[in-house]
Amino acid sequence: MDETTAAKLSGELKKIVEGFNLLSELSMSIPDEAERIRFRRALGQLMVVADTDLIRPIARQYPHLDPVESKASK
Repeated sequence: MDETTAAKLSGELKKIVEGFNLLSELSMSIPDEAERIRFRRALGQLMVVADTDLIRPIARQYPHLDPVESKASK
């Protein structure tokens, strides 16, 4: 993948990661434990797929475009 496309994708993936983080926080407010567990399990699965299949391939090729690391290093 070329760097220009990777940069655009990384920018959008950063938004997705931020959304996942917000969803994770909000899901802690689900009062029903079983429903909260189901929701968080599904969210976790989405997060793993996004990281493994979308974010990591870009980050391996262009480490400076890693949307997760750029947030963690700030």
